[in-house]
Amino acid sequence: MKQLLLIFFFVSVICYAFSQSPVLSDTANRYLIVPIDLNGTKINLENFKAVSAQGQTYTEESFKDKIILLNFWFESCAPCIAEFEALKDLYEKYKNNKRFLFISFTFETKKDVLRIAAKYKLQYPIICISEEEIETMISGSGFPTNMVVDKNKIIASIRSGGPVDEKLAKTQIDSIIVREIDKLLSCK
Repeated sequence: MKQLLLIFFFVSVICYAFSQSPVLSDTANRYLIVPIDLNGTKINLENFKAVSAQGQTYTEESFKDKIILLNFWFESCAPCIAEFEALKDLYEKYKNNKRFLFISFTFETKKDVLRIAAKYKLQYPIICISEEEIETMISGSGFPTNMVVDKNKIIASIRSGGPVDEKLAKTQIDSIIVREIDKLLSCK
């Protein structure tokens, strides 16, 4: 216990020195340093245009007045794979809600995305972009990263990292992400 307190103290000092805040990232009580200015940041969708691996086109207009879940992952990331089942459930829950949009981003190739989507039965849209673009979008937060964005394009919450156990991943998605989406959708 003493060691955990010391570790947290040092992480806090480092975070303070670099104007960042520690965020509890999973049930193993590991901390992840997330830039302090990411929550509450407005995302820039100006001139946004992308086509998902499944062929759907998304533009700035696609995001208008929507509560958005942005998910960032890659195949070799065990926690990313662990949350697929929970994300499928989340997508099924909200897919018919016209006020909600779920888009997933990866740096995998389109061919690999289609294979992975078939293997895990993923129905939600997945957009292939470069690793550098993802790193810029998540500010080096790590993988997986899930951002809930309100209808004003302000990041309401961000969760990075996670367990490799599917049940724990589902618990976290339901208790953090789904709760935030429900809260935002309940606001008119």
